Amino acid sequence: EIAQCLVGSEMCKETVTVHFEKITDVKDFVIQAEKLPSKIAIISHNNYICDAKSLMGVFGLDLSQPAKITTANEDDYNTLFNFCVTRGIASIAT
Repeated sequence: EIAQCLVGSEMCKETVTVHFEKITDVKDFVIQAEKLPSKIAIISHNNYICDAKSLMGVFGLDLSQPAKITTANEDDYNTLFNFCVTRGIASIAT
């Protein structure tokens, strides 16, 4: 189901690349994502996709490597981008 939000023309063209260095950053990110209505996916460096609202899913990723955050909702994207930049865990992927 989460992979479906990656398909189609509704997909947000921008991507946030994040690198979680602290457990609290992961926990706080998931809490922030849970507050948003849209589906949010995290794509790991080896293309594993997980639900960004799942703490277990995010901790299942190799957090020593950067991952990409994506969502079809531009407002939710902007909210997450601002959160990640404020926490110092994000940059714009090129």
